[in-house]
Amino acid sequence: MAAGKSNDALGNLDLGAGPSGTVTVDNVSPTVSIGARSVDLTDSSTPVNFSLSYEIAPSPVLAPGAVTIVGDSAGCNTSVDNTDTQNPVVSISGCTAIRGSISITVAAGQSQDTAGNTDSGISFSDEVIVFNGAPMQFQLNMGANESFVLPLHEFINGVTPSVYNFEIDWGDGSKNLITGYNDVATTHVYGAAGTYDVVIKGTLESWGYIDLQANAVNTTATKIISVSQLGQLGWKEMRNAFKNASNMTTFTTGTTDTSQVISMLGFFRNTTATSINLTGLDTSNVTSLASFFRNSTGISSIDLSGFDTSKVLNMNHTFRQMSSMSNINVSSLDTSLVTSMTGIFRESSITDLDLSNFNTSSVTNFQ
Repeated sequence: MAAGKSNDALGNLDLGAGPSGTVTVDNVSPTVSIGARSVDLTDSSTPVNFSLSYEIAPSPVLAPGAVTIVGDSAGCNTSVDNTDTQNPVVSISGCTAIRGSISITVAAGQSQDTAGNTDSGISFSDEVIVFNGAPMQFQLNMGANESFVLPLHEFINGVTPSVYNFEIDWGDGSKNLITGYNDVATTHVYGAAGTYDVVIKGTLESWGYIDLQANAVNTTATKIISVSQLGQLGWKEMRNAFKNASNMTTFTTGTTDTSQVISMLGFFRNTTATSINLTGLDTSNVTSLASFFRNSTGISSIDLSGFDTSKVLNMNHTFRQMSSMSNINVSSLDTSLVTSMTGIFRESSITDLDLSNFNTSSVTNFQ
């Protein structure tokens, strides 16, 4: 402190003071970080753990109430182990959402250093898939060192970006997390020849073996030999879903939800499946069934009684080149909005066909 800031009655000035002792200023918050999730996917019976690392242990403890679950948290429970250490473990269990995702946040102020600074908490953890729905299941026949490529599209109907957040079990002991249509992991190489059961859980909105927007053709449809379930994956785009699956013998819809799908153009085109069960395939919002069964040479009978075609506008080539089909019952189909039926039965082997209930009042193109 500078001298001469005060004086006495005789006019003497003070001599100042100093230097003082050193004082350290500490405004730095103690650190806290979160490690990777223990699993990519959780369900009602599989917990997910997050390991935290505090520079200073929480005081008095890290309580479950300091943890917030963000996202599809129905049924989720929170517990914390090692609560009074620098490395507590947060466990989330019991989540019951059919399909979705969660992450966690941790409140600030759980630990404090000697200067009184508190930690700033955790804003967001890694995202974890929540899935309790029916998975997609299909079977592949692969040769040694052959690749299978998932037929994912960048856009839904060429407009809205597709959402992908799913775990795939390739059936050979390996799993991958897929979060984008062009993820490297969408291509999988099988080291040994054999038959593999593939299971997909999570969100997969768009699937089809010809991507018209990208002008791309995925030729690995020939590796699919059966489909046992489409699953509850949030389907929105299924154009050319199994086109050119020329070695597929059986198809079962199984448990699924396709109520948001607008186009099923070319769904079974050029397949050879002899057994197709469409029970559960929701077509209530579908506007295009063009080429749906086109050149499906193995189908000799098909039950269309569950098909809701009330919004269908396009039935061009729907049953074209069905060379094993001699008769088909279309009496349940609502064709009142259909505007185009070009080649609907062209080059098929159907000889027994009752069209007395076929409503063609809106059709402008038979060609």
